[in-house]
Amino acid sequence: MQRKKFLAAAGATTAALGAPRFTLAAGPAATVTVGFLDSFSGIFSDLGAVHRAGGLLALEDANRRGRVKYQFAFGDDGSKPRRSA
Repeated sequence: MQRKKFLAAAGATTAALGAPRFTLAAGPAATVTVGFLDSFSGIFSDLGAVHRAGGLLALEDANRRGRVKYQFAFGDDGSKPRRSA
């Protein structure tokens, strides 16, 4: 059981360390756009505003840490999320 835990941890560490390398090929101005879908209008817009503020704080923190910059592409579901069947 110890071997499985060690291999899982080693694999996760290798993936985490190897992931930023692909961004080096993008050049010095690498920007990653992240989709952010929430209720910014309608009955749940007050919650959407809080989620947006929290997301922007996290985004600022992430952009201070590395050379890859992140930005949000906001989407509004109008407080009417699609129901799955």
